Amino acid sequence: MNWLFGKGLRGRVATARARSMPQRLRQDLDHALALKDDGDRRAAVDRVVQGIAKGTYGATFQRHSESAAMRGRSSS
Repeated sequence: MNWLFGKGLRGRVATARARSMPQRLRQDLDHALALKDDGDRRAAVDRVVQGIAKGTYGATFQRHSESAAMRGRSSS
């Protein structure tokens, strides 16, 4: 059963998600990550994340971010 959760399956899932990513999101994220200054890079990535949350890159990614946020919250 380890093969199911191994690197191969996770890699294919991540690759499929990257391919389904809107082109504008990919460009904005690539641009943000290419910045040399750490503060500028963090600010640019934060803007991309906020854009996802606002639905700038489509409803699908907005829903994914909302469900990820819910999973990240603790029940304590």
